Amino acid sequence: MSATNASANKRAQSRVQLANGFADVLESVDEVMKAIEATHPALKEYFFTGIGHHAQFRESEILVDVLLELKKRDIIGLPIHDAVVVAASKRGEVRDIMLSVFHHHTGIHGVVGGES
Repeated sequence: MSATNASANKRAQSRVQLANGFADVLESVDEVMKAIEATHPALKEYFFTGIGHHAQFRESEILVDVLLELKKRDIIGLPIHDAVVVAASKRGEVRDIMLSVFHHHTGIHGVVGGES
């Protein structure tokens, strides 16, 4: 996440180095970044732009709106990161709510996975 949150490559490297507490991490960061760029070239233009914080905030807005809609419908939901744990009997209804809220915020159709 440092690559999308940091405003520059050196800043991301410094954050990772400080978090891990060892100097040889800079080589590792460069290797990982090159591997990500090679595997996902479309993401490269977003590295070191600070876009990560915007994406995290947007995701939180979506989840809050999902939870508010669940509350309106008297559905108990436990948020965990970007998911909501609900009673199995409410799974379909909550899936529809999540897709609707996501579309409202982004203008695109999402995909909701889930475990039984």
